[in-house]
Amino acid sequence: MKSFKLNFKIPLVIFLLCLCFVSCNTEEENITEKSLPKDATSLEALLKNDELTVDTRLAIYYELYKTNKNSDPQIAQANIEKLITLAETTNNQVYQGKGEYAKAVLLRKGGNYQQSVIHYLKAAELFKNTGDLLRKGDASNDIGFIFLKIEGYDQAIPYFEQAAKIFETAKDWKHLSLVHSNIAVCYTKTNEYEAARASVDEARQAIEHLNKVDVNELSYLDIQKGDINYYDEKYDEAINNYIQSISYQGISNDQKLLTYYNLINAYMYKKDFKNAKNYLSKAKELKSSLELGVYMLVKTGNIEGEFYQLQGNHEKALEILNNVVAIADENIINSYYSNTLELISKSQRALANQSGKVSIDDIFKIEDLRRNQEQLKSKMADQLDFKKLQVLLDTQIQKYYRDIKQAKIDQERSTIIKIASACIAVFILTLLGTTLYIRNKKVVYETQVKKVRALFNESESDR
Repeated sequence: MKSFKLNFKIPLVIFLLCLCFVSCNTEEENITEKSLPKDATSLEALLKNDELTVDTRLAIYYELYKTNKNSDPQIAQANIEKLITLAETTNNQVYQGKGEYAKAVLLRKGGNYQQSVIHYLKAAELFKNTGDLLRKGDASNDIGFIFLKIEGYDQAIPYFEQAAKIFETAKDWKHLSLVHSNIAVCYTKTNEYEAARASVDEARQAIEHLNKVDVNELSYLDIQKGDINYYDEKYDEAINNYIQSISYQGISNDQKLLTYYNLINAYMYKKDFKNAKNYLSKAKELKSSLELGVYMLVKTGNIEGEFYQLQGNHEKALEILNNVVAIADENIINSYYSNTLELISKSQRALANQSGKVSIDDIFKIEDLRRNQEQLKSKMADQLDFKKLQVLLDTQIQKYYRDIKQAKIDQERSTIIKIASACIAVFILTLLGTTLYIRNKKVVYETQVKKVRALFNESESDR
């Protein structure tokens, strides 16, 4: 008689089948955007086709967003809402991430920084899930830029640093350079000049990795280093940086003009009016061949006016500065325009002290304009309290990450419960299979025993 052996093959097969059932995950489809027309009319016509695949429809919504985001933000917003709804319904995390990022961009452009940050955070999490780390770096950089814009420089730096790590790992040198440049701005604004210089150096090291380096970007970094030294009152070093910035072949005339005026500024503050005048002549010649916006005209006009003011020629300074007032929009907050009014007031007082002729109407006019600028600033401060907004954004971000952490905990609990349930089910099935197997063996064994006993009884009776 064969000895009894428990065969584990059947329970093992059941266990493996159950385990495979529990651990099976569907892989997300790798979506590639198809070639689509770029004009809105053609894209909208395509949407009327009911046979479109989900991926194509998502791609069209995204193209419509890109087509309209600058010209018609409302239409762009409407298409992004459709994209997000469809992407969520079909669990397409690739387009969910793109949709959340696009929504954040539109909200940021509209000045709704609080909601913008939330959608940037959602986008970053989705990009992380889909392995799109470069876009995650973009989201972190954009959050940092929002804090920079509302003067939350200390809060901005960690987000820029997050982006820098991602871009460095990916060897995306162009974006890495931009992020380090942003960090330099933050340090400059907080008067941490050594840290600012180090960040500009890192930006330059990053951009020098590129096979084809844009000379305008190199020139800009030299200008940025010069600005840092200028604010740190290291005028000789600033001048060297500015001269280096215009030494490259092929830089734009706009950038060259900006540098000329930076040189005028640096030279006149170190009381070297001869060299300042030399660059003023070059600047005027170049300026006459360019079409400049109001912002640049106000900025350059201020430098020209202050050039004469610092030498005591207040009549000439007022002539130039009053021309600036004539072209500026008094109903828009403009820090350079406010500076214009301060410079005019300074020259007016100087002339009055020298017994010069100053029109009382001119004095009142400038005071009215200054008061109007202060009222505009006060109104904006009431509507957008930067300090309050910084705290609010910090709180929102902390809450968002708490929610994410809780969601992960809940997901882990759910996974543990599923695994535990599966293990219990596997155990029960294994036990059931083993019991059936043993019972079957027992029946076979008992049958064989009965046969042996019957034969034994027959042989006994024959005797």
